[in-house]
Amino acid sequence: MLGEAMIALGKEMGNRVILALVFADNSRSNGLFARLGFSLSGHFPGAVLFPGDNEQPRDVGIWHLRL
Repeated sequence: MLGEAMIALGKEMGNRVILALVFADNSRSNGLFARLGFSLSGHFPGAVLFPGDNEQPRDVGIWHLRL
């Protein structure tokens, strides 16, 4: 649902949307936000991930998504 809304917004703005998502996690959520970032960015073909695809989700991550 969120991904679809972001794609629609990107189309309305001429596919020139750059979105940076920063997820700060804590031990109680067991990496939930880090995994959410990986899942969300998987819907965007131009996503640049930090940490990389082969690395485990971390507590703090930055995802740069360009639609």
